Amino acid sequence: MFKVKLYPKLAALMIITASAPAIIVGIRTIGINRVGMQDAILELHTTLATSISKKISDHLNEIDREVTIAARSLQLNIDWQERHGILQALLDTNPSFISISIVDKSGRELLKAYNPDLEASPVLLNHSKNELFKKFVRSGIPSAETEIGGGETIVKKFFRLTATHSLFVKLSLSVLNSEIAETEFARTGIVFVVSGAGELIMPDGAIRKILPENAELKELDIVKKSLTADAVGSAEYLSPVGKMVVGAFASVKNVGWGVVVQQDKDEAYISVKRMTRNTILLTIISVIAASLLSFFLARGLTRPIERLDAAAKNISKRNFEISGQLSNIKSKDEIEDLAKTFSSMAEELKKYDEMQLDKILAEKTKTEAVIFSILDAIIMTDAEGNIQLYNDQAKKTLKLPEKEVINMPVWEFIKDENLKNAFDDVVKNPKSQAKEVMVVEGAVSNYYKASSNIVEHPQKKSPIGVVTVLRDITLEKEIDEMKETFLHSITHDLRNPMTSIRGFLKFLKDGVGGPVTEQQKKMLDTMDRSSQKLLSMINDILDIAKLESGKMELNIAPTNIVQIARNAAQMLEGMFAKKSIHFDIDASDDLEAPIKFDGALMERVFANLLSNAIKFTPEGGKITIELRGQRTEDREQRAEENLSSLTAHRSPLTSDLSPLSSVLSPLASIIVSVIDTGEGIPPDYVDKIFNKFQQVDGRKRGGTGLGLTICKYIVEAHGGKIWVESKLGEGSKFSFTLPIV
Repeated sequence: MFKVKLYPKLAALMIITASAPAIIVGIRTIGINRVGMQDAILELHTTLATSISKKISDHLNEIDREVTIAARSLQLNIDWQERHGILQALLDTNPSFISISIVDKSGRELLKAYNPDLEASPVLLNHSKNELFKKFVRSGIPSAETEIGGGETIVKKFFRLTATHSLFVKLSLSVLNSEIAETEFARTGIVFVVSGAGELIMPDGAIRKILPENAELKELDIVKKSLTADAVGSAEYLSPVGKMVVGAFASVKNVGWGVVVQQDKDEAYISVKRMTRNTILLTIISVIAASLLSFFLARGLTRPIERLDAAAKNISKRNFEISGQLSNIKSKDEIEDLAKTFSSMAEELKKYDEMQLDKILAEKTKTEAVIFSILDAIIMTDAEGNIQLYNDQAKKTLKLPEKEVINMPVWEFIKDENLKNAFDDVVKNPKSQAKEVMVVEGAVSNYYKASSNIVEHPQKKSPIGVVTVLRDITLEKEIDEMKETFLHSITHDLRNPMTSIRGFLKFLKDGVGGPVTEQQKKMLDTMDRSSQKLLSMINDILDIAKLESGKMELNIAPTNIVQIARNAAQMLEGMFAKKSIHFDIDASDDLEAPIKFDGALMERVFANLLSNAIKFTPEGGKITIELRGQRTEDREQRAEENLSSLTAHRSPLTSDLSPLSSVLSPLASIIVSVIDTGEGIPPDYVDKIFNKFQQVDGRKRGGTGLGLTICKYIVEAHGGKIWVESKLGEGSKFSFTLPIV
């Protein structure tokens, strides 16, 4: 694999370290300044738009105020000549007035004063058909409209004078038009005012800078925003002439007009571009300077390190003559001190290497002597299964060839499939439980127990391989088989005599052989109970033998599992009452229908589990039987979970089943749990509690130790699984599954 040397990596790292701050500061400076200056420009535009909006609003409010004052004077009891004088005085004080008329309720003008400079041929008009007048009459509120034409913008407005008369005012916006036209700024900056209908009110000629021919001003989004009540804001947008512009808008209160300030984006943000360009230039200069400095500094640092690296490689090859390589390091700093120390270390390593060689050889000889003296087959492999060490027994058992097999895969030499699978399992899963395997060689069957463990480095504690032990247990298997055969034979021979003994005991108790005293009757009762217990033990052993050999016939028939649980509990009512144990059956509704299984054997399972729970539950405790149905889709989803639960002695989920599943799919299996609040089972016994004659040490509760074994065989004969969950002091939970046929 190609390796990058230290020098280019260090140089690159130093360049990045030196350049990164300058780049980050430059980027942040550009971003902050750009945002700040753009916000300032938009704020300036917004302030200008707001200022012009206020100027227009103040101008119109001032006119309204003057008209209101004049209206108060006109309401006095004066003649028409005096009224005309008041109107004319109002015209003379404000050049924006074109004309002022007094209008009766029918819309006819009764008296009119006008500005001869703005209206050359005045006549008295009839406003009865004027929509503005009609609107004013209906609402009674002063109403205004804007008229644009002839290069001038005119505002017409009605004011209430009396209950039967009103004032009609025509205003010219030429003064405002001139002021707004003069507020153009920069080269592309422009200010314009639009009416509520989106028409340009002022200044004259501004429309051509904004829109091309045949384009509508009211279609501009910023114009629409400016006509919103009390609207103030700014935006960047594409103008109808195809240029990106920045603009601000503000509404004119009371009249529904909008003020827009607009400027080309390139011109508005030209200072931002200049600042960005200067910042980028300064950043590039800083990065180049930092890179050159880092380049030469890294070169000076890495040369001594490269020489130290070469010296270390020589030491790894057991070449300790490195003083010549390190003598050229004259950096006058810590690196030179390191080179001297490194040279001294190489001299010491050379002496140590010469001293330890003989000791290592001696230790190796001792280790091999111990391993080769063990009678079990021992073989050590690495993580990939390559042979590292083996003894003579391993060579004989695995039939390894005479040639050298070190670092060769062990799988190549194992021919028996059972042994190969077991060996593969223990090597790939060290510290797992030992595996028993049968190896058939012609007519002879040999049995081995395979176990493995990780071999760790004594100092580093890191794994260096896996050691596997193959122990020949053929003789132990034969002895166990002989014991089982003897036990089954003697048990079978004992049942007939025991049956005869119990028959004669019954005759004696019934007085067939003569009168029986009370003391004799008590003795006979004791003998009867003991013989019954012995006969039950004999029957249990024979039943286990049948179940193990597969000769036990199952009487499969539709049976109610809940009723079977109740029947088993009723047989033990006396034991429940004697210890004041609270008993309950918790069954799901979907188990009321009959299900096919051997009812008698299953009742025996319930009886054994309940009897076992009663023994180890203290007085006043509680025992519960839970029965739950498992649906088809649940079975697939929980297959992997159930398998791991059985291995770890954890129960699959037996509650909170979805009600919807009972509608969607049939039952696939039943999960039964017998839960008690007793003493619990020690962790060491959880794995072997179902073995024959297995009882927890230190608990003298009676029994043969076969009840749970019979439960295991009966459940497995039905295709189910049984397991236990328990914790000392918190009770036990025996559970089993029963697949539905």
